[in-house]
Amino acid sequence: MRRLAVFTAFVERDLRKDLASLPGVFAELFLQPLLFLFVFAFVLPAVGGIDRSYLSVLVPGLTVMTAMTSAVTGVCLPVLIELHYTRELEDRLAAPVPAALVAAAKMTRAVIRSCLGALCFLLVAWLLVGRSPLDYGAGVFGAAFLAAVVGSGVGMVLAGFVDVKNIDAMAAASVSIVGFTGCAQYTWASLHALPLFQWATLLNPLTYASELARAGAVSALHPALCSGVLVIVAAATWVLGMKRFGRIVSA
Repeated sequence: MRRLAVFTAFVERDLRKDLASLPGVFAELFLQPLLFLFVFAFVLPAVGGIDRSYLSVLVPGLTVMTAMTSAVTGVCLPVLIELHYTRELEDRLAAPVPAALVAAAKMTRAVIRSCLGALCFLLVAWLLVGRSPLDYGAGVFGAAFLAAVVGSGVGMVLAGFVDVKNIDAMAAASVSIVGFTGCAQYTWASLHALPLFQWATLLNPLTYASELARAGAVSALHPALCSGVLVIVAAATWVLGMKRFGRIVSA
């Protein structure tokens, strides 16, 4: 019970810091996906580039992309900054709890923040395109949660293996690669004309989250397969991330 109380206090402290810096959190979570939504929902339909039915593909994909990429940056950047610059993590590591619990608190905070960000994105999309979040099916909510869990694990792994001097470039590159090769802006089935790229996208966990978010609509991958892959990747990255974090702080 004592460890649970400490864990809860760690998570609550980080969430309070997020509330105190809402403009920065807003820019990190929403700027890129909202620009995507504006271009594809308003600009391209207005000039005859795409049909508005494409929104049933785009909005679920951007929702899970928001959840996953914000979770990646929401873990790796704060962990490295607080370890090597501000030294804020030293107080937490001095507490009588395992280092893995400190890492788990950081990842949990990122999951909560990213899920709330994904939900807010759906609500903003509702205002912009006139489709309720419920119109996309229940899969989008489960997919956003799993995407956030995977993203937080990936973020901790990056924090554990990437040199702090290169973290800005690595985080930007990782988010860009994940975001543009994860079938967020297109369906996996639509890549049939590019078979090599189509199969390469299966190496990206965002592909499974995007397809799960569209389950029952235009998804080509079975929801059970997508869920299973995401759970496995989430478990693997969380375990690896916590172990690596423990080694770094004990070195």
